[in-house]
Amino acid sequence: MIDFSQAKLQSTATSQEFVKNFLQTHAIDSTATLIGINIFGSGKSPYNFSLQTWLEVIQTLANTYPNLTFVLTSQSKSPICTMQFAQPNIAVFINDDIINLIALTSHLAMLVSCDTGNIHIADNLGIPRVGLYAKHVLKRWSAITFTNNDNAHKFASLCVQKNQNPDTLAPQFITLVREKLEQWLGICLDDKKI
Repeated sequence: MIDFSQAKLQSTATSQEFVKNFLQTHAIDSTATLIGINIFGSGKSPYNFSLQTWLEVIQTLANTYPNLTFVLTSQSKSPICTMQFAQPNIAVFINDDIINLIALTSHLAMLVSCDTGNIHIADNLGIPRVGLYAKHVLKRWSAITFTNNDNAHKFASLCVQKNQNPDTLAPQFITLVREKLEQWLGICLDDKKI
């Protein structure tokens, strides 16, 4: 019930410059619609997609929405840092500084993520979010959105049940992301804006 609307996370001029350089290096226009994707949570959670499934989800979304830019957030030691993607609308944001992550998140139109701190950063900044959660963990975050935030209602999740293989939920997750792109951002497959 605490109003955190006056407690927004702040980035620095240096971190904003880091993001600007990232966008320029990847030839991403400053007006591009950026969809952040974070696939790494803490440890090897049994409630997260496998790396292969995440890559399939990302490539499906990138192929479905060629006019959106999908930015994968990653630490420098991550296996995705060296991957080459056939889709030109996928870029990997290699970063080991949380202030740079805050700066990047402030530029996103939406975040797609597993259960990790990136969701909370996006929530604080009012960025719409779609998350993959263990059902029992999501209960802890029943008040995940701020009451006075205009985007407070823009949180959706797909819950993984105990002993369920999360990879089997990938098609449902893609459908959820597509529904929220349309509902929250007005981005439809037949929409000339994309």
